[in-house]
Amino acid sequence: MEARPEVVSEGYRLLESHLQRAGLSPEPISQVTLEALRAWLEQGVKYLLNQNMEALLQLCYRVDLPEAEVSHILSTAPPDSLAAQLADLILHREFQKVHFRQKYRQGS
Repeated sequence: MEARPEVVSEGYRLLESHLQRAGLSPEPISQVTLEALRAWLEQGVKYLLNQNMEALLQLCYRVDLPEAEVSHILSTAPPDSLAAQLADLILHREFQKVHFRQKYRQGS
């Protein structure tokens, strides 16, 4: 997954809001890069997987993830890669939203 820096920054702002609504107060990222954002999000997803599955499912709904893809990951992913796979799915969807917002804001 590759994303322009402005897409990563906007995705971070959206995700920070989503995680706060899920009851998390993650430490802010000082240097927002794709790698830092992925690690930050994976940590939040891992916490929700272990502590509050209902909040994680609400996060997936709020981000508008395809239910079939979430179910597939939850039922087939190895436990050690579950958070990473969900984080990647969330990032992909948030970046899609940012891309479309930018596209239609510019009138292209």
